[in-house]
Amino acid sequence: MELAKILVDVDLGRKGIEKTEMYVYLEGKLIETHFDRCYDDIKMVVEDLRGRYKDAMVEVSCEGEDFFGRIHRWPLDI
Repeated sequence: MELAKILVDVDLGRKGIEKTEMYVYLEGKLIETHFDRCYDDIKMVVEDLRGRYKDAMVEVSCEGEDFFGRIHRWPLDI
């Protein structure tokens, strides 16, 4: 049996000054959103998902803009 996959797509905002937005996908379908959060809330959301979906693999992907306006994307290990 294959594990369900949950992706938490995190938008850190422009130059780190905006609030963090999180979009949670289960098998490619949007299941919840979290707006006006802070960076430290990412771990709380991931722990909650792992508690509710015990048989799922949770991955976190962050996107943010640097000082020069370039967009970067990276995985986050939580």
